[in-house]
Amino acid sequence: MAFINGRPNSLECRVVYWGPGLSGRSSNLDHIRRALVPAGQSQGPGLSLEIGEHRGLKVRVRLSTGPGAVVDEAASRLLLKGVDGVVFVADSQEERVEANMVALERLEALLADHGLAIDRIPLVFQYNKRDLPGVVAVADLEVVLNPWQRLGYEAVATTGDGVLETFREIARQVFRELRRP
Repeated sequence: MAFINGRPNSLECRVVYWGPGLSGRSSNLDHIRRALVPAGQSQGPGLSLEIGEHRGLKVRVRLSTGPGAVVDEAASRLLLKGVDGVVFVADSQEERVEANMVALERLEALLADHGLAIDRIPLVFQYNKRDLPGVVAVADLEVVLNPWQRLGYEAVATTGDGVLETFREIARQVFRELRRP
């Protein structure tokens, strides 16, 4: 849930990059930081970017990553409390399909704990690691992971391919949701 931040005239939304361990969540944020944050500008532990203005307030989106392993249920639950949008970073490798499914099921359950339905929040899929051998076809990943038919992007987070497109789409969805009456 968006909230008015301590910054003057600022409204902050939260987006979590979620997926199985080593799927590329942190690589996404690293690339976004390098591409969109001016050199020398301090960001602190998180990544917060301005995405527009709404009712006289600057709208910022704070990006964070979810844990890749089931290590701390309380921390995972807290991370998703009041979340405004999610990017699900799927590892495209064939041997990681099951890990993607487990991470998605966990996300859905944790969102439900907060009264959020995965089919109703801003959600973008990113099919990462498309440069590796032995990847599953995106159409097949869509069938298994995306029954809601949400937008998805192919990516190689380590090189930045598809990263900014994914970010722009989740920012667009979050901003659109914020403007709903």
